Formats: sequence, structure tokens, C-alpha cells
Amino acid sequence: MKKFIIFFLTVFICNMTNYTFAEQKNNNEKALGQHFYLLEDNNKFGVKDKHDNVIIPAQFDDIKYFGNNEFIVTINSKKGVCNTKGICPYSIIFKNIIPVNSNYLIFQVSDDNYYLINRQQDTAPAIRRAEFISDSWKYYVHSFYIPAKNNGKFGIIKYNASENKSEEAIPYIYDEILSAYNKDDANLYYVAKKNNKLGIININKAEEQTEFIYDEITQLGFNSAYLKLKQNGKYGLFDLKTGMHTAAKFEDIRIGKLKTGNFGENIEVMYDGKWHYIKKGKVAGRIAANAGTNVAMGVVAIVGAPIVIPYILLWEFYCNHI
Repeated sequence: MKKFIIFFLTVFICNMTNYTFAEQKNNNEKALGQHFYLLEDNNKFGVKDKHDNVIIPAQFDDIKYFGNNEFIVTINSKKGVCNTKGICPYSIIFKNIIPVNSNYLIFQVSDDNYYLINRQQDTAPAIRRAEFISDSWKYYVHSFYIPAKNNGKFGIIKYNASENKSEEAIPYIYDEILSAYNKDDANLYYVAKKNNKLGIININKAEEQTEFIYDEITQLGFNSAYLKLKQNGKYGLFDLKTGMHTAAKFEDIRIGKLKTGNFGENIEVMYDGKWHYIKKGKVAGRIAANAGTNVAMGVVAIVGAPIVIPYILLWEFYCNHI
């Protein structure tokens, strides 16, 4: 019985050691998706599965997993697409390949020649001669809104996936097309630059939502429903849900703290060097200097009675929202 126990323990330890080595080996390898690992041999790259079976030989300068058992591969700075069956449905001839989602790829043929490919339908290129901005794209209601460049100016192309056709959504009149924002299904916005000033475009309405007069446009907080507009050292606010905005009249704007101590979408503004709170669409009172401590304890400290504010400091668009 004793010999059996020793034999069992020996086998168990050996198996555990092999398992540990195997786990360590896999952990040290670069995963490509959930089922594949990077194969490296003599500075060339390929793909193997979790059982160490070679799926794609190590013959590429670079390889990245795309999805659906397909990989974007690179040889001599040219890119293509190959699958786990050893077939390359898209030849290795492209300057760049940008994944849009599991069905669509943007192929860059030259500096000013791009194709948008539907992999499921394997259709002919739908968009030609549009200089896309890297992988800055937006998928929305079965259509693609893709920032593009033509003759040195930027606009936005709308690609309708169901009809497989493209059209100009926003004309090529901007110096840059920057970040996209949306907080509901009815409003999609892009921040753009024109004449060296920033403004906001409403993509769904295909029109400019603000004047192009701002020096900076940033999101007020992480995943916030508001953008902070800066003009000549002063600040205004843009509501992503309604598209309404204030004039840049404040020294600063921030998201205040709720009574729970968590950050919320209650807005505080600074003028005359002091922070004030908003109530029913108006600047209603000043926050005490120690309010930061009190707020964290669940108490909002207000100094004095509500302040009478000139009309230009009223937040008209908050009247129906607060």
C-alpha cells in the first residue's frame, strides 16, 4: 500500500510539473484571440493553436488577429489577410488594412486610394479615392460615418451597409475632423476644426451645431454627457443629449459631487474666483470654501441667499433639464 501511495504521488507530481510548465509556456506566449498563439521563428511570425499545431507557418514580418479565424499579415511593409486554412482571400499588396468590425475592412491601396470591403458579401470596393483618417470611424444605425479627406480638406462619408453604397454626408470644408461623441440614438456629433477654430457638427442633421469659435473642446468628465467649450480663456458647456450650449462666460466649469460623495452630472461654475451651484437653470448660490469636505460627508454648504445673476449668466438650456 505504501509503495502504491509513493507511486501515485510521483505520477501526480510529474503530471502537475508538466501542467505547470505547459501553463507557464502558454502564459509566456502572445495570445492571438482566444484560441491561437503567435509563432516566432528566425524573426518571422506565424500562428499555432493551443495544442502547438502550426496553423500558419512563420513566414510573415508581422501578424495580427482580425477575427473569424483570419489574420492581417505583413510582408515587406505590404499587408493582406490570411486564414487558418492557409488561404489568403485578400492578397498581400495593400499599404494598410484597417478593421472596422467583423464584417468590414478598409483597404489602403495608396496614399489617396481606399476601399471599403464587406467580407460577407465580398462586394466590389464601395468607396474610392477618399483619404480616411487612420481608423477614426463611427458605426451608427446600420451606416458608417467615416471621416475622409479630399483635396486637402476633411469631410464625412456615409456608407449605407444595407444598400452597399456611399455618399457625402458632410462636405469637405474642414481642416480636421476630430473626436466623435453621442449620448443617445438621436444625436451623433463630431468635433471639427475650421479656420483654426473648433466647433461641433451634428452628423444626423448634417449641419454645424455650434459656431467655429472655440480654442478647445473637451469632455467635461469621463463618459460625461457634456462637453467643455473654451473661448478666449472662458468656458461654456455643450449638452450632448439636447445639442444646446451656453456662451463661454465662466472662469471654469466642473462636475460637482453628489451627497453620496460620488461624482455626478450636477454642474458647478466659477466666476469672480468662486464656485457656484446651478438650480433650476440659474446660478443660484455660492459654494463655501470648505464645501469639498462637507460634500464628501453628504452636506452641501452654501454661503448666503441665492445671488441675482445678470441674464448673460443664466443657463437657458438647463431650464427644462434641472
